[in-house]
Amino acid sequence: MPRRDLAIPSLFLLSLLLSLNACSSTGAMVHGDVNDLLKQPDSWFATPQGQKRIDNIISWQNPNGGWWKKYDDTHPRPAILPPPST
Repeated sequence: MPRRDLAIPSLFLLSLLLSLNACSSTGAMVHGDVNDLLKQPDSWFATPQGQKRIDNIISWQNPNGGWWKKYDDTHPRPAILPPPST
């Protein structure tokens, strides 16, 4: 399996994290603390731990470009999602 390029454009990453932070402050349930990610230096996102966390977050994006409303960014999206809560 080819190794992925570990360089993530800082602007894209910052936009993604700020979007997730906005969702968490508007009542969406995000289990991982996005604020902790915002405090990480850019170099952390190139580490295996940083890459795993970003891969987990991206795995929760829906095919239509939207995001699942409740997720734990410390784990990847499961193959079978739980039913939506009412």
